Amino acid sequence: MNERISYWLMPAATDKAWLSEKIQSFAACVNGPVFEPHVTLYSGPAESPERINEILIETARKTSGKTLHTTGLSHSDQFTKTLFLEFSGDAALIHLMMRLKQLSAQPEDYELKPHLSLLYASLPQAERETLARSILIPKVLRFDSLKAVLTGASTSSRADVESWCGVAEQSLA
Repeated sequence: MNERISYWLMPAATDKAWLSEKIQSFAACVNGPVFEPHVTLYSGPAESPERINEILIETARKTSGKTLHTTGLSHSDQFTKTLFLEFSGDAALIHLMMRLKQLSAQPEDYELKPHLSLLYASLPQAERETLARSILIPKVLRFDSLKAVLTGASTSSRADVESWCGVAEQSLA
């Protein structure tokens, strides 16, 4: 398995509690995996734990908390985007992604499409649409930390999600 490191923007406590409850509820409905709510900012080849921690500290100390504006709730047949919140474009997020990429030992191209998944599953369109109609989404969500998570080369199953391992977290300035 080729390990990768993914850097996540993590929601503030109140928003995290609401999002976690939604993720758990949707997962229970379809026997899907439970995971932490997050916005993936960048993903690339794994590095040493020490370097990952340095990257988080360096990035977080130059970054303040973020408020992201939701633009809608979408669904797709992609496992990691079964049901997800979309956010409006944000120059500060692009800058944050570029910073993480630049600090990485082996930077890779990464297209930032800010979203927060609420469900990972393989579901027919009709079921995804029914689930999407069952939730009212907030206009904004607040984020206050960065987290680094070791993942595999791809995420296409519950087992893949359950194998993720958080290695470091850092509060934003």
